[in-house]
Amino acid sequence: MNKKKYSNNAIAKSNTKKQKLSGKSMWHSRVSIHVRVLGETKKAFKIFGFRESITTQGLLEYFMCLLLDDDEQAMLIMKRYKEALKREGTHIIATDADDIFNIIEENNPFNET
Repeated sequence: MNKKKYSNNAIAKSNTKKQKLSGKSMWHSRVSIHVRVLGETKKAFKIFGFRESITTQGLLEYFMCLLLDDDEQAMLIMKRYKEALKREGTHIIATDADDIFNIIEENNPFNET
């Protein structure tokens, strides 16, 4: 059995030029996921992707597949991420609390207009 099953499949199916030549659409086998990131992260990553000639979708799918393939380096990145979460905690930061309070205040039916 091929140990790199998921990541090899992601690379094989991401070759859109080859799919266009064969007349097959890649969209029938794709599903959408939604990821929220900071605006500054998105902007910087768009520039990074352009410079490296990669797409966000392609890179994220490949990384997810490496995790599913138990790739040693990908698992190390995940472990470092989990350790960072433990160090930083999962508390609501002040700006999140401010946003929540603002939404409640704006939508409170008891507010006088």
